[in-house]
Amino acid sequence: MLFYSPDAQVVMRNLAFRSTLIFLFLFGMGGLAMLADYSHRPNLSIGAVQCEWPPPGLHVPEADSVVAIFYHPRCPCTRATIRNLERLVPRFASTTQIIAFAFQPHDEDLSRLETEITQRLRAIPNSQIVPDVDGKFASQYGATTSGHVLLFDASGRLRFNGGITPSRGHEGSCKGTESLLHLVNGTHEQLVECPSFGCSITSPTEED
Repeated sequence: MLFYSPDAQVVMRNLAFRSTLIFLFLFGMGGLAMLADYSHRPNLSIGAVQCEWPPPGLHVPEADSVVAIFYHPRCPCTRATIRNLERLVPRFASTTQIIAFAFQPHDEDLSRLETEITQRLRAIPNSQIVPDVDGKFASQYGATTSGHVLLFDASGRLRFNGGITPSRGHEGSCKGTESLLHLVNGTHEQLVECPSFGCSITSPTEED
């Protein structure tokens, strides 16, 4: 049986304490790295738009351009998209209609769409909420991520396809916001595609 002097025991305790601190530090850094990767990981691909604009049977008021946004009413990440859109709309130099497609499972009541996100979208001038039963419209327009945005000009031509946030759940200026603004205001002509960050448009989310 081994016996250690009091001094040796102190040294061993110090070593164990330091080892624990190092482990916790490395564990914390790994967690932060995973969180950063999650926040900045976009949807794997931008889906193809398979339907002309506007979709058959949907009445869209005449406008110089139309912003279509596809979202899950209970996706917390989408709040950042809405806040960015709220900042952009007053800067639009032409009449722009906002069509928001709210994902709705066929077995859910319409009242389930009435979340804070839906209410904020409805409060944006020239906006219209469209229930998207089982994501039919989202599928037709290649939107798989909540907060995905499309821009169409007056002739129905696609001008923007993607996201308008710098990362998942984070608001602020980014390539998406600046491109959308320039396209609406006629200072850019080419189709712009940007990565889209957020929850799956069809999957359950953190909020209920």
